[in-house]
Amino acid sequence: MFAKATGQKQKKSNMNTRPISMLAEGCSFKGKMFLRGEVRLGGHVEGTIVADDDLIVEESATINADINGVNIQVSGQINGNIKTQGILILTPTARMTGNIHTPHLVIEDGAVLHGNVSIEEDNTKSKETNIEESSSEETRAAS
Repeated sequence: MFAKATGQKQKKSNMNTRPISMLAEGCSFKGKMFLRGEVRLGGHVEGTIVADDDLIVEESATINADINGVNIQVSGQINGNIKTQGILILTPTARMTGNIHTPHLVIEDGAVLHGNVSIEEDNTKSKETNIEESSSEETRAAS
């Protein structure tokens, strides 16, 4: 899903893809989730999510949780704060209410975001933008 820019050769395996874990549509979880490897969430989550790899929030997902992860792609609904070490992508179907802290942010046309955005420029500085109600066009104008 997300390109790894490590400069290292990846180990070859007998499988063509990485293992993927999933919380499918219709399933729910309440509490603190510690996720390893790539994970797709399509159900309902309440609590806290900590992911050590790529996290994909599907269009069917409703997440009422704070999320801390590496790379996150959101297509569903999130009510909570997101902090990434890599990239956050809000797709056209994303609906988010909460604050964002990330070094890289992509908001695709149609995504809705209510909250504050802090984009890390380097290790010591950050740039903050208050977004009350926006689509990607309004966000571009605020940058």
